[in-house]
Amino acid sequence: MTTARPPTPKPPHCRWLQFSLRTLMVLVLLISVPLGWLGMKMREAREQQAAADSIRSFGGWVEYESEQEPADDEYPSVAFGLDARFERRGPAWLCGWLGDDFFVRIIAVNGESDGVLEHAARLPHLSNLRVGPLHRKPFASYPVTDAGLKHLKESSQLRELMLNQTQVTDAGLTHLSGLTGLQKLDLSSTKVTAAGCAELQKALPNCEIHR
Repeated sequence: MTTARPPTPKPPHCRWLQFSLRTLMVLVLLISVPLGWLGMKMREAREQQAAADSIRSFGGWVEYESEQEPADDEYPSVAFGLDARFERRGPAWLCGWLGDDFFVRIIAVNGESDGVLEHAARLPHLSNLRVGPLHRKPFASYPVTDAGLKHLKESSQLRELMLNQTQVTDAGLTHLSGLTGLQKLDLSSTKVTAAGCAELQKALPNCEIHR
């Protein structure tokens, strides 16, 4: 009867190699997670800056989130009429490398055309949008149309939308029916009818609609 040989122990260098590979995999994982986050944030910053540049090319203005937390409102307050500047939230050298848009978000846009609507819809944190009389010209009708409203169909983060003195009609309101987060909508001095407002109110029961 033959006796079984005891298992041959692995050389010490093999165990060391297994340990080194395991450690390397953990290190790669620990490094890749923050690098992936950084890449995502840099891409978002570039997209925000590109959208802001496009909005300005159409004569619009953008508003960045306030440094101060609002005292009486859940949402940041917005002072329209300025392409607002902001204090940097990081060191100057880091802002110079990553760009200012890496540290702050655009929350409001003001403009007078469908082109502004198209690019404003690219901003994921936009809560206030005014497209109409920036300079309050009397009896003016601004070139914001039903075609421009279709760009806002996915802008569920919007809270206030001002479309007064524009050329929108009842047909364009269908593009707004999915904006369930909307709290205030101004349709005064437009071609929208009372029937159109009533139909939209059914889809947005929590929105205050002015006509």
